[in-house]
Amino acid sequence: MSLFGPEDLQLTVFGADLLASKSYNTRWVSLSPYVGVSSYVSTAQEKTAAVSLSDETVVGARAMVGVTGEVSKLRLGAEYSAARVNSFSLKVGFGL
Repeated sequence: MSLFGPEDLQLTVFGADLLASKSYNTRWVSLSPYVGVSSYVSTAQEKTAAVSLSDETVVGARAMVGVTGEVSKLRLGAEYSAARVNSFSLKVGFGL
């Protein structure tokens, strides 16, 4: 992916994800627990003579574990991500 906008900066990001999940369905509820890992490499290069900045390369990774569930039209999800900054997220959705 390249950054659109300023021509004096070239930003490129490469990423890969690996995810494993299993669905469990009953008559009323569907649950899908999952685990995964994700990594990326990001590079930034200055393309102008206005300033003198060093090229930058950043490598990152995270692991996640979560579950999604569906009851009728209501969809719920919870995910914990372990990375440099750990996070926990809750998601709510409605299907049509």
